[in-house]
Amino acid sequence: MKKNEVIPPTSVPLPADRGAGKPPALSHPAEKYLKCVIFAQEKKAEDIVVLDMQSASSSYTDYCMICSGNSTRQVQAIADSIERNLRREGIRPLGIEGYNVGEWILVDYGDVVVHIFLAENRRYYDLEGLWADRPRIDFSREIGQALSCGSTSFASGG
Repeated sequence: MKKNEVIPPTSVPLPADRGAGKPPALSHPAEKYLKCVIFAQEKKAEDIVVLDMQSASSSYTDYCMICSGNSTRQVQAIADSIERNLRREGIRPLGIEGYNVGEWILVDYGDVVVHIFLAENRRYYDLEGLWADRPRIDFSREIGQALSCGSTSFASGG
């Protein structure tokens, strides 16, 4: 993989069939990060990036989402939106760090880790630079399909 290579959306596997004996909705990390992106966009998060961490030898997660807000209130609102909406679907974070300060909030779902920064803090910590060798995921097609259907449900394929 080349530095900052964008993975085409067709390479992100999304389980299409959910019949009897299938795992519950959002069991696949790609579904979870797509939901996180949509819920962050609803609160006007900026510069949303999703990194594929799966092939990293020391990876602690499958996907890492990074986004920015312009105020601590907006950063907290983005975190609230993601956490509240995923909780409604039975997905609870393993942990949330930095919420009270609101300058860098980390929401850990195990297979998806969400970093929500104040813009200036994001530039300072430069996680994208730290993980520059990780491929960026082009999620625009999947997001467009979900929004055009008026749904954030990926369980039925769109």
